[in-house]
Amino acid sequence: MTHELIREWKQDGFRLELFDTYTTNRDGKARLAYRFYFSTADRPYPANAYSRFKGEEHLIFEGEDFYCSPLHAIDSDECIGALLGFLSSVSVIPTESTLTTTLRNN
Repeated sequence: MTHELIREWKQDGFRLELFDTYTTNRDGKARLAYRFYFSTADRPYPANAYSRFKGEEHLIFEGEDFYCSPLHAIDSDECIGALLGFLSSVSVIPTESTLTTTLRNN
């Protein structure tokens, strides 16, 4: 199955990749795949707190089970926020500065 990377978000050592799977559910919602990583290289904490894993990136979550609201584009800030909320069970809204930085780096 082909997946296209459509968005990437980074903040405080975390990175989220969002992929279009080119499939929909019976309601017409796009099924999206994702990978969520933790990197010790970009952590704002003292180096000794993560010295055992220094410079490594670790996959935390991976899946193909996210359906964005049909009110939002699949590559929108709202979709990223909803997915972060889905993964953490907390409502998250990415800040404009982190999204701008991410978009500029791609």
